[in-house]
Amino acid sequence: METLLDGGADADVAEAEAAIERFAAAPTDDSLAVRDIWLLRLQVYWRGSSAIRGYAHFRDRYREMARIV
Repeated sequence: METLLDGGADADVAEAEAAIERFAAAPTDDSLAVRDIWLLRLQVYWRGSSAIRGYAHFRDRYREMARIV
């Protein structure tokens, strides 16, 4: 997904976005911290500059997950 996003072409970005959404929607048997952390990382990477505005939100979620593990 990062490779697609690095390419920057509209089709690549759309494909990466769809893959991230499929990953987020995929059912799991239980909450896996590693999966959640990777998903957050991909979402931040995908959102680019808009992620800066949401940094505090994602930072707090990541810290909370780290405390649980």
